[in-house]
Amino acid sequence: MKPLLPLIFLVLTSLKTTKINSSTLSPFLKGGLRGITLAPLLCIFTLASCTNNKEKIKSLSLPPERPAQKSKQVTLLYSDSARLKAILKANEMITYDKNQPEPFIFFPKRIEVIFYDQQQIPTSTLTANQAVYFTKTQKAYLKYDVNFINNKHEHLITENIVWNQSTGKITTDKPIQIITPTQIIKGNGIECEEDFSDYTIKNITGIIQMNDSINANP
Repeated sequence: MKPLLPLIFLVLTSLKTTKINSSTLSPFLKGGLRGITLAPLLCIFTLASCTNNKEKIKSLSLPPERPAQKSKQVTLLYSDSARLKAILKANEMITYDKNQPEPFIFFPKRIEVIFYDQQQIPTSTLTANQAVYFTKTQKAYLKYDVNFINNKHEHLITENIVWNQSTGKITTDKPIQIITPTQIIKGNGIECEEDFSDYTIKNITGIIQMNDSINANP
């Protein structure tokens, strides 16, 4: 597996200028900041995750320490090797990077992620009512009313997913449902590309053909 460069998020917020703690930045980002002037309303984060998927999905409770930053109406630009890969929009963002063994960024309200292909054309949209990013193992945890729709009109519905940014995979072991123009597929667990261009259902429990249903009920 080829390692990816750190994933850079440009955070644009209307609340206040973000303070960056240089001790939390990777060496790659520290070097990149030398020639950059940080204007108000702009900061750079690396986003990643934790190691225990089930425990992090079960509880996204916040620690008692005061967060380093709280922002509202946030837009994040997710790029890799200078190419835009996704745009994340969130109603609220809370950053915990001080006194944390696993610094993280928490989104307590609805988020939306729009993925783009190499031609900068939107390919899919991922939404959830809550999410958290950990900064040590490149994973993101999205929870509650998770919906993933691609440009082939395939619609994934589940309750939580894990987005592994280092592998470019999105997975869950929970019950899932995929609605396509021709059928509804139900199952347990799925692994898909982070842009939902391809997927594998781990255990299919049922398939309903849409055309059969229409023909049976004219």
